[in-house]
Amino acid sequence: MILNGYTILSLFLCILRLMLSVVIVATGWSSWRLARRISQLDEREAVESRSYLLFLSAIVLMGINVASWPVFYALLQSYVREWPAAMCIYGVTQIGAGTQGISRFLPGLLTSLQWTKPLLLFLCGAGFVLYLINRRTRSAAIQQRVIIALLFIGLGTMFDSAVEAAYLVIPKKEIHLAGGCCTNPLDEIQQAEKFIPRLQLDERQRPRLAGAYYLLNLSLIATLFGVTVGVSRESIRTWRWPLLLIASAALPLSLWYLVEIAAPTILRLPFHRCAYDLITVAPESMLAVAFYLLSCCCVGWACLAAQVGRCEQTAPFLPDYLRRLLWLALFGYAASLIIVAMEMLLA
Repeated sequence: MILNGYTILSLFLCILRLMLSVVIVATGWSSWRLARRISQLDEREAVESRSYLLFLSAIVLMGINVASWPVFYALLQSYVREWPAAMCIYGVTQIGAGTQGISRFLPGLLTSLQWTKPLLLFLCGAGFVLYLINRRTRSAAIQQRVIIALLFIGLGTMFDSAVEAAYLVIPKKEIHLAGGCCTNPLDEIQQAEKFIPRLQLDERQRPRLAGAYYLLNLSLIATLFGVTVGVSRESIRTWRWPLLLIASAALPLSLWYLVEIAAPTILRLPFHRCAYDLITVAPESMLAVAFYLLSCCCVGWACLAAQVGRCEQTAPFLPDYLRRLLWLALFGYAASLIIVAMEMLLA
């Protein structure tokens, strides 16, 4: 275990998130079971009063989950100096790879955390959006659906905090199999090479990837503009699936473009495909990443709200909520594309 200020802060956040998630899961499960059995109006009011603690705890947990993501990468950045061969966070992600002992689980735990944290951010935002929609209804028409969303947030937080705590406490000392005298130099070279990102894209394919990135994202922006201007109660069921499909295709392509083309160009290191270096060398480029991820979440939240939040009481105001989310997504995609294009021109 590497003990520094970020480790202590991360452990504190893990414990706090774990405690709140246990409260949310326990309270949410009992509230959901009670809400399914009630039928009279006074019983519904009793459930709503009981749910105040659940909603308040969930909102606090959502805020802590959002804050834990940048703290997590600040923690990984603080670990870089512990290994001379590690140039950036990518090197930290390879600690424990090919080793024996408990340290061999470290890369898998880090991979899980880099998937669960954005997924948890999406779940928190989805729960908050549904909560806001439910507050506009006269009799908490979608309260059971909100409680189910909060249960998923609580369970996801329990998993994420447990995995992060395990990563923090596992010793980072690598233990390798003993080799003969003739294999030691080769082993040292292989150990040093694992901290360096591999080349994945041929130079002849780079223009194709760049063209596909700009074409697909411009198409997504145009689709969002058309949907945002024309969204109505009648079109709610028709627009969400094509939009979700285009956004889902654009996300991995944009990440690929960031790693293979944008990061080497902005860093002025043509053979160094590593987006982690942008955090310290070009932090302004992280604004484009933040805008893009926020836009992806807004599209997902709008599609989820159109499916889960639709009922008789939400029909009058739901299209306005969806339109606001889609306008925010449109602004984020456009801002991200402009920032990336400017960074590429100035590099």
